[in-house]
Amino acid sequence: MTRFEYPREVRVFSVTKREGRTKAWRVRWRVDGREGEESFLHKTVAVRFKEDLARAHRDGEEFDRVSRLPRSLAKNATPRLDEWVHLYAARHFPKLAAKSREALGDDLVVLLERCVEDAPPWSRAQRANARAWLSGKALLDPDLADFLTRRAPRLEKIDRPSLVRLRERLSQRVDGRGTLAGSTLTKCWGNVKQVLDAAADEGVIRPLDWPQARRGATRKSEFGPDPQPVGRAPSVEDLCRIVAACSTHKVKASARYRTMTAVAGYAGLRPGEVFALRAEDLVLPRDDFSFGVIRVREADGRASEVWMRPEDPDFTLPKTRGSVRDVPIPAVLVTELRRYLVLTGIVRGRLFVTTTSTSAKHWPDSLRAACERADLGPLAPYDLRRMYASHLSAAGVPLAEIARRMGNSVKTLLDHYILPIAGQGEENEERLRRLYG
Repeated sequence: MTRFEYPREVRVFSVTKREGRTKAWRVRWRVDGREGEESFLHKTVAVRFKEDLARAHRDGEEFDRVSRLPRSLAKNATPRLDEWVHLYAARHFPKLAAKSREALGDDLVVLLERCVEDAPPWSRAQRANARAWLSGKALLDPDLADFLTRRAPRLEKIDRPSLVRLRERLSQRVDGRGTLAGSTLTKCWGNVKQVLDAAADEGVIRPLDWPQARRGATRKSEFGPDPQPVGRAPSVEDLCRIVAACSTHKVKASARYRTMTAVAGYAGLRPGEVFALRAEDLVLPRDDFSFGVIRVREADGRASEVWMRPEDPDFTLPKTRGSVRDVPIPAVLVTELRRYLVLTGIVRGRLFVTTTSTSAKHWPDSLRAACERADLGPLAPYDLRRMYASHLSAAGVPLAEIARRMGNSVKTLLDHYILPIAGQGEENEERLRRLYG
């Protein structure tokens, strides 16, 4: 695919001076609605560059759609990293599903933030603005635009040592709390590699000299994944403590997160299925001592509003072969759900997602705080699903029935969900003593 094309409209603006800048003289121009700019140390050089732009347009030259420079000026120039990332997003985002677009977009925002060494971290508002800019829904914040214009590297400056340093910066969590998990870093680095390799494929730059993967990483499919340390699922008593610890002085909000935690822990629903749960999906007994049923009909497949497009569906079917499944729920969960319905007055419709969609944002924080109050290690909402599978397995429920309730295959269940229960080591040893005498 060629980089150059004949523009429909080119406009070159006057040379301006920005006080307090080393390269104070700026030249701005616009090609088919997309702006470009260059800064210079001396006014004479800036004026000469402006005249070269005007002459190239007058002579009918092709313009580079990435750097927005005419062919005569772009032959030795490559775009900045932020320019290429923005162009890549404009091309590929419309082809992606909402979830894929969200994941790729988040990684590209982190790439833009970390592409400059020793740069201060961005605020949450700046990251949100960058996401909207990549998705074509907003202009880039002037401060960010100025920062990237001055500091973002040009593609031809990216070499192997800079890639090594970039990977090290990407390995740090955005919130500053240590390093990313290995799988998360691998996914992010894969998206970065995909974006930069696209520049090489189009001839914008020469193929990059990527740092070698760690030894043996390319043979994982042959030898299987690296063994992971075996964790332990909290016990049923721990789950009761976590649910109770979700209650705070904010009665309605804490009741929402308490009930969401109870549904995930006692019924094993995915977080997306919890968000999509409706009052019509509950079959509750008349008393608080019998089992009820949750009918899982849908999962909330929405990405955040920044990445949503009008054609994206709000809901997708739950990730289960039968599309709809009935999950028996114990009396303790029946009591929690009945209490929540009485408190909120909900009769039909969605149970948990508010009009501002804050449940998905704050549930993980509420759960971590509850674990801390219960003197347990931090858990994420999806960990409650693993806890549910582990509890059923420890109780002797057949694996096929556990898989049916969770909407998974038995293999997936064994590979990803069932863990030893904390505190059951002595009990298991006693069982073996009785077995072997």
